Amino acid sequence: MSCYSRGCNQPHKQAELMPGDTIKCRDAEDAAQVHEDLCRGGYETEFIYEMDGVKGIWIEIKGKERDEMAELNIDTFGEIMDDFIEKNHIQMLIDIPEGTNEPQIKDNAQLGGVVQFYILLTAMKPIYKDIHDKLLDHSRHEDFIDGILQVVKNELMEVAEGEGGKDDGKL
Repeated sequence: MSCYSRGCNQPHKQAELMPGDTIKCRDAEDAAQVHEDLCRGGYETEFIYEMDGVKGIWIEIKGKERDEMAELNIDTFGEIMDDFIEKNHIQMLIDIPEGTNEPQIKDNAQLGGVVQFYILLTAMKPIYKDIHDKLLDHSRHEDFIDGILQVVKNELMEVAEGEGGKDDGKL
């Protein structure tokens, strides 16, 4: 997010905006861009066209749509992870060393399994699409998905029962 101190629209880190804060915009185009950025950031805003007797365009922060203590569900988890991955240029490498069939997974987030698992989940859709488009008998796609999910369940159950390996998760 950009800095929205009075008269400053330069990109750099800033403190959280609070209700009642105002942002002076250069013109309507600037106001539209600032408003869009704020909405993406979850802020509720209002346009002000006159302040202290001076005409212009300001945006007033009314509040934040999503409280920091919002209930964590699959949707908010996905939003948080997508935002984290986009802002931090997260990379993940899966390597299967020669002579083994055990993948080694490393990432630059150093948060281990949570980020890695989310990346793998989001990667499943394009992987499945590729399989679906090139290999799959389209009349049996549901059976194929059920089969994949059963394999994943079996692999995860092995880990849950203590038969899985451990990886440090660092790149």
